[in-house]
Amino acid sequence: MIVGAGKLGRGYLADIFKEGYHLIFLETYEPLVRSLREQGSYTHFKSREEGGYDRYVYRDFEIYCTLTEEDKCIEVLARTDLGGIATYKDGFAPFGKLLAKAVKKRLEEGNKDPLDILILANSVSPDKVIREAMNEELTCEEKAFADEKIGLVQTLPFRGGYPPSEEMLKEDPLAVSTTDYPEIPVDEGAFRGEIPSDVPLLLLDKMTERLNAKIWTANIRGAIMAALGKQKGYTYIEEVNADEDILRQVAIGIDEAVTGALDHFGFTKEQFEKGRHKTILKGSRTTSDVLDRQLNNLKRKLGRNERMTGPAVACLKTGRIPFYITKAEALAFDYVSDTDPEAEEVRTFVKEKGIRDAVKHYCGLDESDIYERQIIDLIEAHYIDNVGRIKR
Repeated sequence: MIVGAGKLGRGYLADIFKEGYHLIFLETYEPLVRSLREQGSYTHFKSREEGGYDRYVYRDFEIYCTLTEEDKCIEVLARTDLGGIATYKDGFAPFGKLLAKAVKKRLEEGNKDPLDILILANSVSPDKVIREAMNEELTCEEKAFADEKIGLVQTLPFRGGYPPSEEMLKEDPLAVSTTDYPEIPVDEGAFRGEIPSDVPLLLLDKMTERLNAKIWTANIRGAIMAALGKQKGYTYIEEVNADEDILRQVAIGIDEAVTGALDHFGFTKEQFEKGRHKTILKGSRTTSDVLDRQLNNLKRKLGRNERMTGPAVACLKTGRIPFYITKAEALAFDYVSDTDPEAEEVRTFVKEKGIRDAVKHYCGLDESDIYERQIIDLIEAHYIDNVGRIKR
């Protein structure tokens, strides 16, 4: 059972479970449900680390709409024992409500088998959001049953989903495209049932800390690439991948983030690397992947504990200056995007109130804290140096 039939649902979870499992998708967007049902298949293009793509056509699947076919979705959830969810953050609570109805049905039908659900999300503690929403609908007895039998398993989704190229869409208008990653790192202690041995899982501990660290050290890559690339007038990831100067700055910025994450989350280098064993190569993404996607929802991504501000502060606390992280963050305050209205809101705020107030407002930084004040100073200095506007 896979909740969410988007890029990661169909291109990561489906790929992990495609051997020996029957796939049932539960999807909110009814037009997509209808299209996949009518076509009866879709193609997954998975980029190889060394270049090129593998393709796999899925035909043996079912799909139901969580809004128009709720009873069927509850039935699926009441009878399955293994699944995953790959949605945006705003999908967690609605799924928790749906899951609560399935818990009630499992009890009514006497199904006391565990149900484990892998959560693919670049979000902190998504398991808590789902469980809290579920528990709001349950009695004390039902909560106890759900706590014992429903496993909400945090993961580290290192595979990325990207817009299919025109050639891919000509071959299949419902195609999905992702990078490769051989397995899903999962929280070993969150399973309620037997951990499947026929699925490529990497068993880890300290998953909440790892997920935070992953956002800081993996997702920051795209943010820095987008900020620096847009400054040079680039549109696509492939243009940045051909720019050695930007790649050098990105590499140093990631190293700054790793420095901060190791110290902040209490990992040794060896412990940290256990969850990210694959080298990220610059040639493994589709030519259609755009920079704007990396900084969409800009206000959230500027936040205090997000992919730039969080590691910048943590890095500074180790005694190392996060020069390239703060440079990228400064450029993000002048980011122009055709797909994200938040970018224009941020730029307007800077014009009206100045970069320093904008940094405090959107990054959640406090000048009374010595480290946070220095980050504000760094971002302001980079902004003046690279953008040239200042208002005090």
